[in-house]
Amino acid sequence: MYRPIANSGQNANNALKRYADDDVCCNSYPDACQYDVTIATAATVNNVKFKRTAAGETITKTFTAAGGAAVVAALKAAFVAEGYENDGDVIVDVTSEVDGSNTIYHITGALIVVSMTHTTNTVVTATEKCNRVGICDFYITSAGGAANVFGVDGTDEDLGSLVIGADNAAAVVAAIEGATAWPSGYTVAVTEDADLYYITINGPGTAILTWNGNQFAKQDCVAGYIAV
Repeated sequence: MYRPIANSGQNANNALKRYADDDVCCNSYPDACQYDVTIATAATVNNVKFKRTAAGETITKTFTAAGGAAVVAALKAAFVAEGYENDGDVIVDVTSEVDGSNTIYHITGALIVVSMTHTTNTVVTATEKCNRVGICDFYITSAGGAANVFGVDGTDEDLGSLVIGADNAAAVVAAIEGATAWPSGYTVAVTEDADLYYITINGPGTAILTWNGNQFAKQDCVAGYIAV
């Protein structure tokens, strides 16, 4: 993730880098957060606006780039030019993911991203996520049947009959996502064969998920950010 370099002229090969937010006594730099901005993949992005501190001025870095990889490269160049560096954390500085016709840009670090502009004058405000958690897969198998009780943190709901051969994987996904206690920020994927449904739910690892009283196995956790 990005951190502000205390002396932007220091040798890039220094074994130990000194960052401006290392001063625990007297710095006003924010804690690291992730900022998400969703923009149509085909749109031309024109700038990013951010602040070093909450009370600081808004800095605008202009560029012209279209498409995920090009915009990520432009964003990285913009922040590096302003004295920020990726510190080697497992969550890197700028990433992107495709969501239908859009691309979501994730910018992570000790800075405050305000917005990005595309198509000359369309401003998209960044969504702030400052709660660092483990993002995990929750996995279970089910043979289906007349009763399928899905539980989230102790709140149980019978999703009704789900029968292999009659109800496909998409029907199971729809039933889970339609549960009253289905938590925001989670996704579910289901596959099936002649005997079982294979259910994988991805999201913050703090949840306790059950199926007919059996707890989902939590696995493959990675660091991530969610909204506070």
